Amino acid sequence: MHEDVKISTHKWGETVVKAFHKSKSLGIIGVAGGIYKAISPSGWHSVSETTERSHIIQQFKFSDQEDLHLNINPCQEEVALVACVDGVWFCTLKEIVKAHPFDDKLFKGFHGYDIDFSLQVGQKYNVTVRYDILITHFSEGNFNLTWVEEILKLHQKWNKVLPISKVSLDKKAQLLIEKRTFKRFIDEAIENGINKRKLYKILWDRNGIRRIDMFLFLQLNRYLLKK
Repeated sequence: MHEDVKISTHKWGETVVKAFHKSKSLGIIGVAGGIYKAISPSGWHSVSETTERSHIIQQFKFSDQEDLHLNINPCQEEVALVACVDGVWFCTLKEIVKAHPFDDKLFKGFHGYDIDFSLQVGQKYNVTVRYDILITHFSEGNFNLTWVEEILKLHQKWNKVLPISKVSLDKKAQLLIEKRTFKRFIDEAIENGINKRKLYKILWDRNGIRRIDMFLFLQLNRYLLKK
């Protein structure tokens, strides 16, 4: 967990222990995650109103925004199956970490490790978000150059198996998510000083967006050209 959190739920540890005892297929318990991990470079959530699952109180350190209680549970589930979790807080088992260790050679900072670990564990176990544990996070994310570079390393490692979806999406819905997500990444990358040549290289990767849909690939090339 991050150091700037407060756990509000009484006896939350008992909830965690019971969950792992109940299900041998359970790999990770988190409080925020995404049911769809895009092939477009991104964090744990995509640019979509439908793919986030969370139960967390988010405070803001770098802006005057009021606290948000993000209780996103459109299917009214006790537990949501997700593709990856936010590293703000999650639990797993010691034997799972031993079998699927954190990649501390590739990810040395504060970004990417949570998604990478989720994707590793998710190859064999279920990754979940629970709605009966509530925490408060005292600061929002900081999307800087370091974040962009770490996300690029993450996608270079996992592009061959992405995208991963834990729900059934039709082609139109999937392509809309990918389009919005890649556009936001282009905006954030350019804002943080990544040159267009590097972004074109990412777009042209045969294991990337070209594999998903050629028309979307051309649309994103046009969008990047106009930036």
